[in-house]
Amino acid sequence: MPDLAVDNQLPGIYPTEQATPSVRIDTFPDNQTLYNGRMWQNPYFEIRENQFLFSQMFLPGSVTMRGTSFSHVSIRYDIFNDEIQIPYYSGGIIQLNKELVDSFSIVFSGKEYRFVSIPADSSGGPTGYFNLLYHGTSELLVRYIKKIEKLSVEGKFDGFYELHKIFIKKDNQFHPIRKKRDAVILASDKRAARKFLRSSGYDISKNEPESFLPLIQFIDRRGQ
Repeated sequence: MPDLAVDNQLPGIYPTEQATPSVRIDTFPDNQTLYNGRMWQNPYFEIRENQFLFSQMFLPGSVTMRGTSFSHVSIRYDIFNDEIQIPYYSGGIIQLNKELVDSFSIVFSGKEYRFVSIPADSSGGPTGYFNLLYHGTSELLVRYIKKIEKLSVEGKFDGFYELHKIFIKKDNQFHPIRKKRDAVILASDKRAARKFLRSSGYDISKNEPESFLPLIQFIDRRGQ
């Protein structure tokens, strides 16, 4: 994917409703590395809802590409294709070269969400962008996904729907987490982990990935 030239100003946040909306992108000096990707057009304009996480608006965030970090970047995350996009100064949108992205962040409703890129390796584990909720001896990660359901809107139109998958990375292995028992069995002291859950009264639910934080932190502490 070729690098694309940019103007030397500051980036902003831009809404979009069209495949290639008329937007203005600014940047700061010497960040041509950021604008490395291909021009994007929306093939899903006839599908109800949208393919993006949180919003189809561009949101404030940051991107790290091959060790170089760029702040004050406007980003949106296409979770149907697992790709991130930024507005381009000519009025288009660039889908960033995924092979170059190390990590990125998005701020939505006053909260920052941090994502890391996990490349394919010989282990055959999950790959792509993951929301990193916790990083210690173990890691708690979430993969956001959108799929298309046929004729789900008024029985006439196809529509996007969202789901997510939770993983715990422990000893360099990814473990899918569907219920709290899946996390407990990763503890070196399973009895202590079950006792912790009973005594703490924490309500852990797959629908709330962050609810696993106290348990994974306890497991890490007991494993040290």
